[in-house]
Amino acid sequence: MTLCLRVSVCVALLVARRASHTETRRHRVTTDLALDANLSVPRPYEPTMRSLLVLTLLAVTACGAAAIDNNTEATPQGRVPVEHPVRAELLADVTSIEPGKPFRLGLRLKMQHAWHVYWKNPGDSGLPVTLDPSGPPGFGFGAMQWPLPVEFNQPGDIAGYGYTDVVFFPFEVRPPATLAQGSTVRLSVKSSWLACRDVCIPGGAMVELELPVGAKAVSDNAATFDEWQARLPVDSGLATVKSVGGVGSGTVTVSVAWSEPVRSVQFFPVPEAALSVSDVTVEHKDRSSTIRFKASVLSGQKLSTGDLETLVVAIDARGTRRGIAVPVRLSGGTTAGTSANSEGDKQ
Repeated sequence: MTLCLRVSVCVALLVARRASHTETRRHRVTTDLALDANLSVPRPYEPTMRSLLVLTLLAVTACGAAAIDNNTEATPQGRVPVEHPVRAELLADVTSIEPGKPFRLGLRLKMQHAWHVYWKNPGDSGLPVTLDPSGPPGFGFGAMQWPLPVEFNQPGDIAGYGYTDVVFFPFEVRPPATLAQGSTVRLSVKSSWLACRDVCIPGGAMVELELPVGAKAVSDNAATFDEWQARLPVDSGLATVKSVGGVGSGTVTVSVAWSEPVRSVQFFPVPEAALSVSDVTVEHKDRSSTIRFKASVLSGQKLSTGDLETLVVAIDARGTRRGIAVPVRLSGGTTAGTSANSEGDKQ
């Protein structure tokens, strides 16, 4: 129960901070483009104290009603095991490790119907998935990679960004060149998440994998890695992007010139603890998108980076979701020439 209560407090503080210091991260459409049937942009939402109360109640309800005491719940027949709505699994794209040759691991989360977990920017509430890999001395690990998120509405009209059904987080593993042939290596990943439906339940897992050291061989999981690699935002080929403005400049404008017609353009800013992103608008027509927002530093805070990482997602003519990673220079001025191409889900 202690873990649940900690999550309740964390979620409540998270919403309180957003309600106090930030405005909507959801999108609104300018009047002249609101009738464009190819533009699917969520309606605006302003965090309020109601959000704080609703989400706190959801988290506490998850702790009480779901009764995650030792993974059991009370029934007329006594306490019985509770199946958590999220299952974790660790996969490798090789069946053996070649000394000094990088390979990939990936954490797969499978969710029961209608449950979801959160992206690195969870939206107006929530907690992101975390991933902490470990291995023997000499092993190095790349950063976890985040697939394109979706947006969902939560109880209390609270916007969330994340994943439903299944999600896969790949990352690179760099083994040392001194591994002994014929030995076995154990790799592990400690992960945590907040799973929500009509209630929220904290979850986590320690998953492990043992691989022999020998000639590198591709595993049957390689297709899974390739499938999810196509759902990651990357930086080549689909569009040319230019951003103008920065912190204190009034409005930041991001212009996206797509190489082909797209629809349902969405904008996802990645959170920066010291920064407020507000008044977001998205305009789109044919091959041109314009995103505007205000960026300001919170009182008493200092930026930890010179660029705000953002994500622009659209659906192409083939029904494929594609994502563009767009860095926006917070010091002001102009950035240009960014392009990206990422294939994702069929829509």
